[in-house]
Amino acid sequence: MKQQKAKLIEEKIEDFGRFLVTLLMLSAFFYLGMVINYYLEPIESGGLLPALLVVTVLASGWIAVLLKKWRQQLNGLTD
Repeated sequence: MKQQKAKLIEEKIEDFGRFLVTLLMLSAFFYLGMVINYYLEPIESGGLLPALLVVTVLASGWIAVLLKKWRQQLNGLTD
């Protein structure tokens, strides 16, 4: 039972780790798009890219917290 639960948590950590990297890359693209857009055509309003950047960075932080919690659970199961 513990081995099955540990395996499930390991798989979850691996999948969410990949998703975290993907979100961070997407955030970098949003940032670069925002910088390039403001360089070419400065505007007063914030626009959509800063909002998307904030959302992706916050989601990445939330997933990082979940990964830390799951790693602690996995350490508790293997001890």
